[in-house]
Amino acid sequence: MLKVYDTHITVLPVLKEQILYCQDRDPTERDSKFLTNIVEFGIGFMNITQIRDGSFASLANLTTLSLSSNQLKNLNKETFYGLGNLKTLDLFKNGLVDIDSNLFAYTKSLESINLSTNQLRTFDLAKFKSLEKLTTLNLSTNQIETITNRSTTDDADGYEDGYIWLKSLTTLNLSDNKLNYLNENTFISMPSLKHLVLHNNDIELIDKCFIDNRSTFTNLEGLNLQYNKIKRIETEAFKNLTSLVSLNLQNNQLTNVDGSFGYLSNLKTLQLKSNFMRQLTCESFKELRKLERLDLMTNQLDRLDSNVFESMASLENLSLSFNKINRLERDCFKGLSKLKNLSISNNYIEDLGDGTLFDSMVSLTDLNFGVNMIKKINRETMGKNLKLLTSLNFGTNNIEFVEDKAFCYLKKLKSLNLEANKLRRLSHKIFEGLEELEKIYMARNYVDQLDEFMFMNLNGLTYLGLSNNLIHELNTRTFNCLFNLKQLNLSSNQLTELPNGIFDSLGELVYLYLTSNELKNTLTKETFSGLKSLKFLFLNSNQLESLEEDLFIHIPNLEHLRLATNKLRTICIDAYKNSEKLRHLDLTNNQIETIDDDPTKYVKLVQLNVLSLQNNHIRRVNSDIFRCLLSLNQLNLSTNQLEDLDEHFFPSFNFVYHQRLTGNRFKTLRNMGLARTETDLILNPQNNNNNNNNNQNGRAAESLLTLSFNNNQLTKLMPYQFYRMNTLTEIDLSQNR
Repeated sequence: MLKVYDTHITVLPVLKEQILYCQDRDPTERDSKFLTNIVEFGIGFMNITQIRDGSFASLANLTTLSLSSNQLKNLNKETFYGLGNLKTLDLFKNGLVDIDSNLFAYTKSLESINLSTNQLRTFDLAKFKSLEKLTTLNLSTNQIETITNRSTTDDADGYEDGYIWLKSLTTLNLSDNKLNYLNENTFISMPSLKHLVLHNNDIELIDKCFIDNRSTFTNLEGLNLQYNKIKRIETEAFKNLTSLVSLNLQNNQLTNVDGSFGYLSNLKTLQLKSNFMRQLTCESFKELRKLERLDLMTNQLDRLDSNVFESMASLENLSLSFNKINRLERDCFKGLSKLKNLSISNNYIEDLGDGTLFDSMVSLTDLNFGVNMIKKINRETMGKNLKLLTSLNFGTNNIEFVEDKAFCYLKKLKSLNLEANKLRRLSHKIFEGLEELEKIYMARNYVDQLDEFMFMNLNGLTYLGLSNNLIHELNTRTFNCLFNLKQLNLSSNQLTELPNGIFDSLGELVYLYLTSNELKNTLTKETFSGLKSLKFLFLNSNQLESLEEDLFIHIPNLEHLRLATNKLRTICIDAYKNSEKLRHLDLTNNQIETIDDDPTKYVKLVQLNVLSLQNNHIRRVNSDIFRCLLSLNQLNLSTNQLEDLDEHFFPSFNFVYHQRLTGNRFKTLRNMGLARTETDLILNPQNNNNNNNNNQNGRAAESLLTLSFNNNQLTKLMPYQFYRMNTLTEIDLSQNR
């Protein structure tokens, strides 16, 4: 069997001439054999405006036909003549305004129809009456304002008690239309319907449209009404939806839902996000005993009364974020014994009481109180029943005080977020009892000192975030027990020095952030002892003026070293000349004037890929120093004071893919000697007199992709300077003279 789509129509001359050009031509015997083997056929995106009657008659075994993204406006009964086996029809994104009443007369085997993104204004079930096998109908993104399901003729075929019945239909999508009212008989004739999508219409009221004497909709499992204008739901509107599992009412205008869901005994998911509800009562969710997920985000709730969720014994996920809650009654979460995730962030809560608030939540694993106005956490605050809690978020509050052992009953806690609060001094017992803790987030506080025993017994900790505090000194024993720590962030503090051996216990550390402190020339090789696994070291934005020889000798796996925005006057090659695995070295924005000329000091940097020296005061560069940098592919010397480069400078590189020399003082390119830069900067290969290099120069020129010499003082270019640059795609010479 064959599947033919889009441009493959060129191998089907009969279809091409009939469909595209509306010409008559009978298929040959060879054509017929070929056509009958086609089971899927598509000709989308071809601007087809009309299809000749009987064009598909030769496709007797066709089961799938796609005519999407064309400009069809009218189709009639004969369009699909001969497609008795067709099961799937896609008419997405055409210009259909109406459907012929007999359009599907020859396609009674259809199971799925996509009429999305057309210009239909009415959904008339009479036009689908012959499709007894139809299970999926997509009418989304049209202009439908009304739905008609009553007989208007004396023809009894397809009708029962005056209604048109689509007995096999299980999925109906009417989203993104203009429906504003659903009367009590709108969907009376769809007894098998399981999924109904009505989002983004203009519906304002849900009345008894789902009720009828035949108990229609008893099989409905999913109902999507989001993005409408629903202000009220009548008490018995959902009476017969006894099989409903998911109900989405988010982004409407509901203010009260008391009594609305009393009959939905099998409901598991209820979305009420982004409405205008101000208060919940015991009647709001009564009888929802099987509900597992409730989303009340972004409403106008200002408090939670006692027992409001008491009947929801199966609830596992509850979101109350982005409301205006400022008070929690002590029994407001009573009955939620199976709750696993509670998010109540972005509210106005100041006090959590004496711990009874969480008494019922014995299954809770994730608790989010971020972005509130909580001022303190006492030992009683968390209670004693949150024994399964693994994640606790108190970030972005006003917490000034955390009592000793405040979290001691949270034996399973793995993540604790205290970021963006007002913490200053922390007791050494603050984390006592949290032996399974893996992540601590304490950035953006006012902590100025760390107790040397604060992290004792936190052997499983892998992340410690302490950036943006006021820490000015560290004790040698502060991190002694953090044997499994992977990331330590001390950026944006007030550290002026680091005691020797402070990282001795951090043998598993991979990332160390010391950015934006006040570190000066006090670092020694013993400062970084013990960091055998460290790969990323950030020392940028400090006050470093020089670096000790072999400063990083105890970091054998160092790959990325950031020293930007310091006060270094030389490249300090002696500090990392033995860092054999170094791949990225950033010395941007320092005061470097000279680069060490001794090539032997660069011998071990065989894996260095990126060298950033931009925004310094470099006046001269000796080409010999880079001969050992066999892996270098990015070199940035922009914004320095370079006026000239010797003719052997660029031939010293093997594979420099990206090189920037912008913002210097070059006046001419005549003597640049640009030769072996593989893909980014090659100028004047003729200046190289070494015959052995000439072939390489040519090869390099042929690989060049981008060339950037902007913001210099160039006044003239010569054609030979771009000799053999056949692959060059971009030249930037802007802001010259």
